[in-house]
Amino acid sequence: MQHLVTLALGPGFTDDAQLAEVRSTHAYRELTEAEWRWALDFITTGGSTLKAYPQYRKVVVEGASTG
Repeated sequence: MQHLVTLALGPGFTDDAQLAEVRSTHAYRELTEAEWRWALDFITTGGSTLKAYPQYRKVVVEGASTG
């Protein structure tokens, strides 16, 4: 997730391309779709924990509704 946030702060990333890159590593070669979605949810909404703190900025999906 730290890598995803770093990419989001820089050039950004696309979901499918980044998942393929992550899965190309030995450590995450068996990453499931559900685990990937959990990671994306965590960096965009804060997951179940940080949803309670809207004042903390999260990664914003380009073209997504913010309100």
